[in-house]
Amino acid sequence: ERLRELQRLEQARFGRVYPIGRDDYTREVTEASKIDNDDADMSGKGTGVVCFLYKDGIPRSDLAFEHVRILAQRHPHTKFVSIVGDKCIPNLPDTRLPMFIIYRKGEVLNQIVAWGADRERKIEGEPFTRPTNN
Repeated sequence: ERLRELQRLEQARFGRVYPIGRDDYTREVTEASKIDNDDADMSGKGTGVVCFLYKDGIPRSDLAFEHVRILAQRHPHTKFVSIVGDKCIPNLPDTRLPMFIIYRKGEVLNQIVAWGADRERKIEGEPFTRPTNN
């Protein structure tokens, strides 16, 4: 079982958040979501891509970025990218940030706008607390 887990980790392609610019969006998000994972269970299903739109200095956006970094490590077969919101969508109001756009096979599967504006959020069922500096 441990060997199987190590093999799965070796096949993982991502595991972190990749910053992108507007000119990279089509290639790094839409086109990347069309590429099949090496995982046999996911063959023909493309790659899940989570595009995180944010703006530095907005507290819920900063907190969401911490969540995204953790999720990227926990889900290395999913590609996580980040882009400053108004660099991706011109004139995007700060009230719509942070925003998540989820792609697979070149299609938008879901869009989450102003995540965390309505209430405190948890990460995968666990309370999320900011790391302390020691």
